[in-house]
Amino acid sequence: MNMTKTLNIIVWVLAGLTAALFLLSGIPKFIDQGWIHRFASWGYAPWFLYLIALLETAGAIGLLIPRMAPYAAAGLIVIMFGAMYTHLTHDQGIWWNLGYVVVLSIIGLYRWRQQTGSAQ
Repeated sequence: MNMTKTLNIIVWVLAGLTAALFLLSGIPKFIDQGWIHRFASWGYAPWFLYLIALLETAGAIGLLIPRMAPYAAAGLIVIMFGAMYTHLTHDQGIWWNLGYVVVLSIIGLYRWRQQTGSAQ
């Protein structure tokens, strides 16, 4: 198997797993009332919870569409930076968020390079 094919498989696996994790994070925000209380404790309005839920869910789906993946990854990275800010200002850990940023960067950059013809 050549290197390009191997990298493509790795990116598909990363995208699939990351999409699943964002779906498991985004969808419960629509239905679990505990999230409203958590966002309120961080100082956010309920509408912001639903916006984040929508963006995480849409971003997860976008990661699985190669042409959309760079944009989905970029949007999710912005959300992760917002999450890091929230967690840091409330004395909570950011390691998961940093991990997501790294993986999303790999996915987004690889898909971008595929689209521009520079992923060899």
